[in-house]
Amino acid sequence: MGYKKDSLSIISTLRSRHVFVIAWAVALASCLYWNYSFSMRYSSQRDQAYLWGWDNNGYFAWGRSMALDGDIHFENDFDFIAGLDGFGITRKVYADFLENTPRTITGHVPNKYGLGSGLISLPSLYLARLISLIYESVTGIKVSQYAAIYVLAFNWTSIIIGFLGLLLSFRLLRDVYGARLAGLSVLSGATGLSITHYFLYEPSMAHLFGFGVSVFFIAATLHWWRVLMSRGAGQNMMKLLPPAFVMGFLLGISTMIRYPDCVIGLVPPVLAIAGYLRIGREGRMPLLHMSVFSLFPAMIGFVVGFMPQMIAWKTLYGSYLYYSYQGEHLAFWPKNILLVLFGERNSLFLWTPLALISVTGLLLGAA
Repeated sequence: MGYKKDSLSIISTLRSRHVFVIAWAVALASCLYWNYSFSMRYSSQRDQAYLWGWDNNGYFAWGRSMALDGDIHFENDFDFIAGLDGFGITRKVYADFLENTPRTITGHVPNKYGLGSGLISLPSLYLARLISLIYESVTGIKVSQYAAIYVLAFNWTSIIIGFLGLLLSFRLLRDVYGARLAGLSVLSGATGLSITHYFLYEPSMAHLFGFGVSVFFIAATLHWWRVLMSRGAGQNMMKLLPPAFVMGFLLGISTMIRYPDCVIGLVPPVLAIAGYLRIGREGRMPLLHMSVFSLFPAMIGFVVGFMPQMIAWKTLYGSYLYYSYQGEHLAFWPKNILLVLFGERNSLFLWTPLALISVTGLLLGAA
């Protein structure tokens, strides 16, 4: 009876896992096709593909400029948008930006947004360029450097990164809570939080890139923590080098996508403190030594991961470290925090009430 019960349990788990993976694959294919229908469907837009919004074009310009122009000069990217007839407020905003914004000390048009999204999308953009060259050689029709296929490549990369984040989230939760509860949790988060908006309507924003890389960072952090808490780590601290470096590297990539994403760097010290409190007194000093030791490879990894942004800042602004949001107030504790959480317009807890439940659960779990 015990053998039969265990077999049924395994079969049930496999079914739950398969159901989630199948649903994940169907949702991914649907999102990719949905985005394709907007990016490539109308022939009149194929040579003049554009993105609605301000931030979107700032992120996309990094990738398009590097892949097709071989530089990070954004004047032609923004001038293209500013010259699109019937493009509404976005066209006007970019026209005003080009006219009234002073060039940087190196003579470039500034781009305050992070490089990460464009950098991650480069393989897809190069592939799109290859497809365009093959198309040109076969048909003799030249493909514009602003064609919709490049917008599609950028958006599809964002969607795929986001879905990989969902899949890894399921894997991390499944190992602790089982496949059925993990699948339900990921499904609830994907449909009840704002991530669905970015999958369907604004994949060109940096949120899906940031989400996916952040989940990989959490996975790397959990692996580092397991090594940290293992019995043999104190005798061979070199085991901590690879996971700590990878953890720092992914944090650098995540920060390069969206600068505020650096806040996830609080997770490793919180886990280290939790481990310190739960371990016996005789093990606390070795654990403290190992945690401090991990800082060095993690910091090196962060610098390596964030280095492309520093090089880009040097090119654009003449300095490896630069605050690109000049003129915008930065405060450690924002004065409008209540509006961000409870404001009438797009606040976190009113727009996505599930976020309030999730945060409450996190706090209760921590307590």
